[in-house]
Amino acid sequence: MKICDAHCDTMLKISENIPYDFSFETASSLDGFIQIFACFTDDAEPAPFETAVRRIALFHNYISSRNDAEIAYTPTHAREIASKGKVASILALENCLCLEENYENLYSFYNMGIRAISLTWNEENAFAHGCNCNHGGLKPSGVKLIDLADKLGVLVDLSHLNEQSFDDVINLGKGKLFASHSSARALCDHPRNLTDKQIYSLYRAGGIICVCPNPPFISDTFPASKKEYAHHLRYISDLTEGLGVGIGSDTDGISICCDELKSTSDLVKFSTYLSELGFSNNEISNIFSCNFERFLNILA
Repeated sequence: MKICDAHCDTMLKISENIPYDFSFETASSLDGFIQIFACFTDDAEPAPFETAVRRIALFHNYISSRNDAEIAYTPTHAREIASKGKVASILALENCLCLEENYENLYSFYNMGIRAISLTWNEENAFAHGCNCNHGGLKPSGVKLIDLADKLGVLVDLSHLNEQSFDDVINLGKGKLFASHSSARALCDHPRNLTDKQIYSLYRAGGIICVCPNPPFISDTFPASKKEYAHHLRYISDLTEGLGVGIGSDTDGISICCDELKSTSDLVKFSTYLSELGFSNNEISNIFSCNFERFLNILA
């Protein structure tokens, strides 16, 4: 099987020398694996630019030391790497606070291999308002940042935005837009989840919603189950004609994981579980890889 996973926080753990759950060995043993590795910046980070540069450099060094992974600089490059039995590693910024209020700093990060950006984390920054903000939308600097991302071919991730910022980005009609790790708010009322309107509008804009198994995103009760995660996948699949749903595992970014959904091996096993629930082979292929490959315009 092939897997395209739109979000993990493994870069943070590797850069801080913390044990991590992502398995390069398992991922590289599959028929193809494309993984977006996020460079996370906390909203309270005192030196965001410097910290992000350091983490990305350390991650580059780590990937270079392995023979089962490579950094991918274009979607076609990602497909080529995955076809060789290596983990195609796409780098992303999670929170453009690290640009330190200057949208043109994206050029510097682009030269370091960044190919996707999330404008905010959970709070407000110079570009937009995060999901914890009740008011406020996309800012003028955010418009310029999206223009530049569009020019460079950098993906724009809407997962952490509040509703107004989300709508403002959609209404710009620019950029390659996706949600890297969110679930359905109709099933679980969490500010990180997307409403039906948001899901539909993002899909109609050519985007994809990559569903996240973080327990607070998929269940109002604890512990959350993998069946509830499957329910979110089914729900978003139905809203997007089966073509706008993918996987955003958030591996290494979840403190208390959903049952049996912690590691890369668990994600592989989950495909069998979906089959047991009645998902067709075509639906499973779309969820795990084909929809995201289609989004990147690299579906063979």
